[in-house]
Amino acid sequence: MSSMFSLEWFEELKNSMNDNSDFQKASSDWDDDLALRIIGDDNSSILKKGKRIEIILKLIHGKCFSIIYSPRNGIRNDGYILEGEATVWEMIFSGDADIIPCIFNGAIRTSGNTAKLMKYTSLLTEMANSAKRI
Repeated sequence: MSSMFSLEWFEELKNSMNDNSDFQKASSDWDDDLALRIIGDDNSSILKKGKRIEIILKLIHGKCFSIIYSPRNGIRNDGYILEGEATVWEMIFSGDADIIPCIFNGAIRTSGNTAKLMKYTSLLTEMANSAKRI
């Protein structure tokens, strides 16, 4: 098994989403990139404070076609961005926290058309469920 937040782990997430029929159904009419920005923090055992990882998931009609991964300065993305500390992402991806309440309480911040993004809460939930299967 790959280390969480590594390129290999995100490739496994891509495959897990593509094997998840609930994810495919929830994202069947989604046709946008989704960026995840993971900010290192003092409590993370994986990504230390001062480090950051950004990944863009290329999502088209129920499938994740590719990922763009940057462990350094991030990637320019004018679309949808979900940003939070590594500890929060670790809890979401391991199943110890749900992504939607993390968005509503500000632990995960959003950029882009938040109203549209909130219509796709099941897509976000199934992305997190796909991560739990890794």
